[in-house]
Amino acid sequence: MAKIKHARTLRQFAAERGAVSVINELQDPAQSDRSVAIVGAAYMDLVLLEVIGSRLPRRDAAVIKELFEDRGQLQPFGARIQLGFLLNAYGVGIYQDLRAIKDIRNAFAHSADAMDFDHPDVARLANGLLLAKKKIKYGDQPEPATPRERYVREVVLLAD
Repeated sequence: MAKIKHARTLRQFAAERGAVSVINELQDPAQSDRSVAIVGAAYMDLVLLEVIGSRLPRRDAAVIKELFEDRGQLQPFGARIQLGFLLNAYGVGIYQDLRAIKDIRNAFAHSADAMDFDHPDVARLANGLLLAKKKIKYGDQPEPATPRERYVREVVLLAD
């Protein structure tokens, strides 16, 4: 089986695709809820990797690759969320929001059932996202009114 090539860093991603295209994809009503949940979390994972990398006192490319790629100890999104928190990259509110984004992604990625943002568990997590609840204006975008819109707004604000 051929190995699927994917961006390993935010810079590589930006050069190949660009953040604007991801935000446009997340805001596209034609995209499925599953796609929005998974792509939004994957983008947050790249952003988080960049944040963690900027806080490491030593940047040995071989060690970083071993830890963060190919089943390394810090390859899982959850491990990166915890490490970023321990490195003081963000406070407890953002830490909880990142964990909620991970849980939403997992609900969509690991369920064979039809899943959408109106599912009670997913809606509860999305409606509880801190930045989306603070009614932070983002350009000319209207205030998010649905769990999906809150999730998208959270990803956009965190990535910014």
